[in-house]
Amino acid sequence: GIPLVLHGGSGLTDENFRACIQGGISKVNFCTDLLLAATARLKEELQSGKLPFPDLMKSMEDAFCQEAKQKIALIGASGKA
Repeated sequence: GIPLVLHGGSGLTDENFRACIQGGISKVNFCTDLLLAATARLKEELQSGKLPFPDLMKSMEDAFCQEAKQKIALIGASGKA
């Protein structure tokens, strides 16, 4: 069959993602959610005023990766790449 792609997946609930996968979606795009997670972490760290710039960037990267891992697990794609 033809692979179905969900563009603009950011902002969907976990249940929405599950329903999409069950409905045949084989690729999900959710970059905005990852960027929002990194931005939220940046705001938190800037308010604390404690981290030097390299640590700030690492913290943002960690938030981005954490959100990506959560989304990948949610859509059942862990370990499939």
